[in-house]
Amino acid sequence: WVKQRAEELSSKKGESCEYVWVIVFESQGKRYYNIDFAYSSCNNCNLYDEHGNHVSSSVFTNNTETKIVDDRPACTSPK
Repeated sequence: WVKQRAEELSSKKGESCEYVWVIVFESQGKRYYNIDFAYSSCNNCNLYDEHGNHVSSSVFTNNTETKIVDDRPACTSPK
């Protein structure tokens, strides 16, 4: 689902998937995926949970345990 979301985003904007980045966060024992353009000024606007459901960045509120576990161009992301 990650690769599909990245492809949808890149095709919607007419951009190469090389410009779409996937940042994987771990917070409170769960994984979250931010899928957005590398040049986007919006912080975590396209944030999804482990199942591909869109969530708000408020999932990170008051959590000092949030960390980035992966950061790569969408073209190299697993399906």
